[in-house]
Amino acid sequence: MAIHPEIQALLDLRVATGAPAFHTLSAEAARAGQAAARAAANVTPPRVHEVRDIDEGPVPMRLYRPDMADAQPALVFLHGGGWATGDLDSHDILCRRLALASGVVIVAVNYRLAPEHPAPAGRDDCCAALDWVIRQAGRLGLDPGRIGIGGDSAGGNLAALAALHARDSGGPAPAALFLLYPATDLRFGYPSYDETLPGLPVDGPAMEAFRAFYLSDPALADRPDISPLLADLRGLPHSYILTLGHDPLRDEGLAFATALTKAGVSVTADHLPDRIHGILTLGTAMPSVVALTRMLGSRLGAMLAKA
Repeated sequence: MAIHPEIQALLDLRVATGAPAFHTLSAEAARAGQAAARAAANVTPPRVHEVRDIDEGPVPMRLYRPDMADAQPALVFLHGGGWATGDLDSHDILCRRLALASGVVIVAVNYRLAPEHPAPAGRDDCCAALDWVIRQAGRLGLDPGRIGIGGDSAGGNLAALAALHARDSGGPAPAALFLLYPATDLRFGYPSYDETLPGLPVDGPAMEAFRAFYLSDPALADRPDISPLLADLRGLPHSYILTLGHDPLRDEGLAFATALTKAGVSVTADHLPDRIHGILTLGTAMPSVVALTRMLGSRLGAMLAKA
């Protein structure tokens, strides 16, 4: 399977510098390594009309407002990082780019991380954040009928679970589901988990390590409130799913898109065979990532314009 030249250069650099595999690291070391990589990339954050931290909600959040229009659509965004890494800063550039490209307010959520806070702590935080943002929409300058939820990787997993929880609890429901290479089945039984490349940052062993941080018992992966692919998906909102070719989560992302469609959910999907898992944050300096984020912003803006 082909790989994008910019990504191949990144993998070659990781091999040349002896970058450690994620599955060999503690959660603390993985977090430190990701922060160091961001600092080394030295990408200037794009200017957004308003960026402010929100500390009055159930968990810390950060709001990115592209302009001052009234009653704006919004996306509650849940960062990836294997349920054990990532924070508001790790996805700051991505959130800024999505806000600018979509015309949608992004509300990023700083949920609790494993292993300090194993499942379901992070999921519960995300459910509470979605509920709070929709209920406080007027005060935040948002349109309560055009608030979606989404995220990348583990954040995509949590976004799907939060949408399911909103449906089942009778709470305010999101208008859209926006999933970027999501984890949807933590049983990890797909062929894409066995595929790898030299220097690949996130592969099957890395995901197994992240799952060990997140789940106190691997058997929890059989539960639909952990693995959304196992849930009844009927009644979920219009969904977007991005899958990538060189990604252990590829096959379950494709399976989730199929399952949503079978459940009667409207789905828009893109598959990029030459990209790797996590590229939206690993490759913030790459022109191809800037272009991809613009495309994703266009998808997001169209989804919430119709909501």
